[in-house]
Amino acid sequence: MSPAPGRRRAKPSPAPLAHAAVPAQAPPSTDGITSYLWVWYLLSLFIPFAGILVALFLYDQDAWNVRKIGRNCLLITFVVWIFLPILFFLAVILIMAVAMAGVVSNAISPTD
Repeated sequence: MSPAPGRRRAKPSPAPLAHAAVPAQAPPSTDGITSYLWVWYLLSLFIPFAGILVALFLYDQDAWNVRKIGRNCLLITFVVWIFLPILFFLAVILIMAVAMAGVVSNAISPTD
């Protein structure tokens, strides 16, 4: 006997595997390097030479997450101790140039 035209027949569900091998994921690494993540970042922020040394040491490791920490330390050191001072120096030069232009324009007498 066939089912009614508007009804669907339920498909049998597959039997669950008795002992399915599910690969267990290793817990996140809690070694000494990655557990002191913010210490390395703060060291790079406040002491540039130590930050560069830590960054180079960490970047030489084999683990990807440790290399990432080293790269971030190097980036923090570069931005805070090289890029921002250069940007500040250029801003000071720009402000001095605008001030000197104002002094020069006030020194020139207007012609009528």
